[in-house]
Amino acid sequence: MLKLGLRVSPHTVRKYLPKRQDYGRRKRTTAQRWRTFMRNHAHAIIACDFCVVITATFRLLYMFVVMGHATHRVLHTNATAHPTAP
Repeated sequence: MLKLGLRVSPHTVRKYLPKRQDYGRRKRTTAQRWRTFMRNHAHAIIACDFCVVITATFRLLYMFVVMGHATHRVLHTNATAHPTAP
């Protein structure tokens, strides 16, 4: 196998690849799915974003927004014209 100019033997690739238990049909794992995880923990998860907003007078404002996943409500916002100012 040749990639990025390095030679790697197939034995080394097999050594570090995860082992597959089922060589035919796909088995269901007992791990929690993403949708179940989100439903169980949404009350404790928040999302935050830092974005740029252009005003009607073409000024740039930098916005920081925090939103809760459980309620889909905006918990906190802040805007500034100078994000590096104290």
